[in-house]
Amino acid sequence: MNESKQTTSMHQLPTAKKENRRSKWSWAWIIPVVALVICIYVVWVYVIDIGPTITIEFQNGQNLQTKAPVKYRGVKVGTVQAIELNEDMSRVLVTVMLRKTARKLAVKGSSFWIVHAEVGLSGFSGLDTVLGQQYISVKPGDGQPQSKFVGLIEPPAEADDENALKIIIEANEGGSLKAGSPIEYRHMTIGAISSVRLSTTGQKVQIECAIKGKYAHLVRGNSKFWNTSGIGVDLSLFGATVKTESLSSLLAGGIGMVTPNNPGAPAQEGARFELSKELDESWLKWSPNLKIPDKVPAAQSDQIPKPLPQPRRDIEDAM
Repeated sequence: MNESKQTTSMHQLPTAKKENRRSKWSWAWIIPVVALVICIYVVWVYVIDIGPTITIEFQNGQNLQTKAPVKYRGVKVGTVQAIELNEDMSRVLVTVMLRKTARKLAVKGSSFWIVHAEVGLSGFSGLDTVLGQQYISVKPGDGQPQSKFVGLIEPPAEADDENALKIIIEANEGGSLKAGSPIEYRHMTIGAISSVRLSTTGQKVQIECAIKGKYAHLVRGNSKFWNTSGIGVDLSLFGATVKTESLSSLLAGGIGMVTPNNPGAPAQEGARFELSKELDESWLKWSPNLKIPDKVPAAQSDQIPKPLPQPRRDIEDAM
């Protein structure tokens, strides 16, 4: 009897029921997780790609805008972060963040300028800014790292070879001469003006020129230079004669050069010359025999000194 009751009570005991619990994981979490991973990746790539931040001082902003690119050889190497006026509102300060791979551009001697559309006798330049935005272009230097620069008004014009001879021509005024204006010998271009600036005392205009290595031997210590831009008028009993070197030199400016029949020693790197206002008629009689080589020998290129350091490239030196 007791065993019967015990068996019945055991059958009446509650039994555990197994329930299938829903997993806390839901496919709805995939989208935010993927988005978070992408954000972390983008931030990581951005952080590791950050290079030095530099400040460039320009005379005019030329419609430059924030987020505008900084380019070297057509490749984006940085971005404009901010554009503002300096304290006395006389200059424009542009803050640029370079990419990490472009950190070697933030060195003394680097040149920065704003690219804009320009039409000249030598052709068109900067046409990509007509439909697109303005941008900053850069020419690298080779000095010590620095963060403050003075931007150029015009792009630097250098001779198209590494053996270019750098000389300085001093004048009382700049006139129409500017970076890119040609240096001519017998109406043949042998170089170009790199920059035009005031001397440290403000009493002279210093014109930095680059003569192609092939023609560097034509420049001697007693060579003469004159401004080929402008128009001259000779009045006589038979009327007036208008004289000008060429249409290109009239509009774009330029410098002519002659060397005497008894040429002096070859000009050295950094040699200084005076610029005459006009050509002396007696110079036209000079015709020295200076053979032009087919190419500059390798041995000669090794002896050519390094380019002149670019003055006023950073704000600290200018001050």
